[in-house]
Amino acid sequence: MEITPQEWLDGLVGASEKAELRQARVQVSDSRELDLYTLIAGWYQHVRKMRADLPLPDEDRSVWGVHDLLAALSLRDFVERGTGQLEAGLAETAGRATGIADEEFLAYTEKDDSRIMEIVDDSITVGSEWWWERVPVSGPIRREIDAIRGRLTE
Repeated sequence: MEITPQEWLDGLVGASEKAELRQARVQVSDSRELDLYTLIAGWYQHVRKMRADLPLPDEDRSVWGVHDLLAALSLRDFVERGTGQLEAGLAETAGRATGIADEEFLAYTEKDDSRIMEIVDDSITVGSEWWWERVPVSGPIRREIDAIRGRLTE
């Protein structure tokens, strides 16, 4: 049985750290805040979902596409913003957990020198964090990205 993102994160942080991460709030829209615990678990969940989709056909209605990748990368931005607001010890703990999810993301993505995500969403600025320059090496998201690239070169 697969563990939930919350169970995964609970295995990495102690009860007091969990409570502190729950108290750390990050503005995710004009009218909404989420706690850093939820954001880190969410990043891990998104990373796992995208990886699970890699072998699936495009016709599978459960697969995620390029806009889901955009959402995941935005989520990673929120994690970074929230971690930057923490005191050093807690920031290190949050960074360790985030780093595990980052490593998994790196394992099935590659650097995208064309920076296609900036074309898909022009609100992304040059100089964005490293995760904005990564795309899956295969799978439905990659095929959609390749199709977008193809349309751009026509």
